[in-house]
Amino acid sequence: MRTVPWLIAGFVLAAGLSTAQTIDRAEIQLQAAIHKETIEGDLKGAIEQYQKILTAGGLSRAAAAKALLHLGQCHEKLGSVEARKAYERLVMEFADQAEPARVARERLAALGAGAAAKTTEMTIRRVWAGPDALDVGGPSPDGRYLSFTDWGGPDLAIHDLLTGENRRITSKKPGEPYAYPDGSIFSRDGKRIAYRWWFETSCEIRTIAPDGSEVRVLYQAKQNCPSRLDWSPDGKHLLTSLGNRPVLIAVADGSIQDLAIESPGTMCFSPDGRYIAYEPPPAKGTSQRDVSVYEVATQRSFPLVRHPADDRLAAWAPDGRHVLFGSDRRGSRDAWLIAVSAGQPRGEPILVRQGVGDYRGAGFTRSGAFFFAGSKEGRDIFSTRLDIQTGKLLSAPAEAAGSYLGSNWGPDFSRDGKYLAYVSGEGGVAIQSLETAEKKLIKPGGEIRRAGRMYGLRWAPDGRSLVVPGADGQGREGLLRIDLPTGQATLLLDPARAGLPPFDLSPDGSKVFYVSDPSGGWLYVWDSESGQERHVSSYLLWSFAVSPDGEQVAFFGSGGQAERGLFVMPSAGGTPRLLVGAQDRRGAVAWSPDGRQVVYAMRSADSAGGSPATLRNEFWRVPPQGGEPQRLGLTVDGMVMSLRVHPDGQRMVYGTLRSSPEVWLMENFLPAAEAR
Repeated sequence: MRTVPWLIAGFVLAAGLSTAQTIDRAEIQLQAAIHKETIEGDLKGAIEQYQKILTAGGLSRAAAAKALLHLGQCHEKLGSVEARKAYERLVMEFADQAEPARVARERLAALGAGAAAKTTEMTIRRVWAGPDALDVGGPSPDGRYLSFTDWGGPDLAIHDLLTGENRRITSKKPGEPYAYPDGSIFSRDGKRIAYRWWFETSCEIRTIAPDGSEVRVLYQAKQNCPSRLDWSPDGKHLLTSLGNRPVLIAVADGSIQDLAIESPGTMCFSPDGRYIAYEPPPAKGTSQRDVSVYEVATQRSFPLVRHPADDRLAAWAPDGRHVLFGSDRRGSRDAWLIAVSAGQPRGEPILVRQGVGDYRGAGFTRSGAFFFAGSKEGRDIFSTRLDIQTGKLLSAPAEAAGSYLGSNWGPDFSRDGKYLAYVSGEGGVAIQSLETAEKKLIKPGGEIRRAGRMYGLRWAPDGRSLVVPGADGQGREGLLRIDLPTGQATLLLDPARAGLPPFDLSPDGSKVFYVSDPSGGWLYVWDSESGQERHVSSYLLWSFAVSPDGEQVAFFGSGGQAERGLFVMPSAGGTPRLLVGAQDRRGAVAWSPDGRQVVYAMRSADSAGGSPATLRNEFWRVPPQGGEPQRLGLTVDGMVMSLRVHPDGQRMVYGTLRSSPEVWLMENFLPAAEAR
């Protein structure tokens, strides 16, 4: 049928008029709301109109920015915390609207960075989200800045919550060995930042001024690396654990003073410096922690929080009268406060906020606001078919679990190729038939736990048991052997040796190869029959896989002369040989069943930055004797955490981690001081 030109023109004209009319109506409604605010003085009525206009849409960007500015001004006049939210949204979403954004920044500064508008209402709000928010350290005392790890370097950086700008304060020179910062924290006066600095085979504690000057190294070691740091209130000491050794490190000269605290978890100072709150070791037979207080002068400890639940220390509040902690005593991970005086608890804990999740406490501001960080994470497993001989994919990836989406990890094929096993949901093991798709979920007698960022379970050669990182019924961490018919879990590897290590098994199951540190460490092998342990390599391993004949180990890591990438070496020990160089040592690796190919996933060339939140991984294969790597034609979003090839060489399964980091701020939750 011939289309009439004037009819088409009519449709276009009508659509244009409709859009223009929508914008005109929105502009008229905006002017009416401004009239209600400025002429009638009806602030609440104006707020309702601004909110309706912004929700309905149809505004130009300039008009939307104006509506947000007026909305914030109305809330500010009413003393509402919502003023800050409106101004922050304007700054974040409409920075191109120069004048409204400038006024919004001025109003945020007037309200006080990191402080709420004057209100007594307890609030919790998200202040930063995105890949850069992955490894946040702590806030500046005024709450305007957050220190964090910029993985594009990697470098230590500062995020300005007022302007949204990021600024690196360290900068490695070309040719310097690979290193990265984490665990950064501002001093109480905001003049220094302490942080951990990790090299391939060593670690340091450093301090730096916020402008990037005056870098000092306080501690260096190849073992006994530091845990979380905290500044003493007077800025003269740093509190940390070196391995399991709790210490104070003098900022002036780096001298070390031991503390009479037994193997603590998180530790932090009281605002007056007289006490240290800490997590003592879990009681025998449990993995749950509590909170205690250590008096520095007398070296005595007192229980502060005692409960059958898992209680985790967050921070000592700046008022000195409360300690914030997380607890699952009501079934979810919630925020609680306990009043404290002279190191002793005063009354019962009070619930602050339900359902805060598995947050990481970033710290308090001077005003009593608390920053915390977390991630919306998804762990899933996928399968695909491939021709391992030609290196060609035969099917697109498909989600393999079908249930508990977002919480499945660590897949492995049984040795006979009939089943797929993986951890699913809340700590169960799913056994899935590859022939019938029938699935059985086993709840083992121990607690399954993830080991570092690269992890997985392994089928034992007998096909009747699995090995997985976890804790037994007595709370001892290590590698668990799970009997499939009964679900009984027994400790396989002595936890004193490795804790929760990334691991693999020899083909006959008699040997356990494992990495000394879940975040990357040396390779060891433990013989279950003789009980003997042997150091295999001093290269730093991230992930690895034992060959089908047990004679070789392929691994991602780094070693001599700053080499980094995919290596292969004899499983009995020897010098590793670099197969594929890579800037980023994070990757997953597996062997083809015949041992003639090493299949691997590594960061793609177009992957944004270096953050795990922005990674894209590409799949390759390469002969173990060396040669030109070949693409398999598959690129996936997120970090590939585990990788296995089916015994028939025609299928592959892999696990991914995708995260959406966020930083939240909780305000106005500390009880007011009692009048005297």
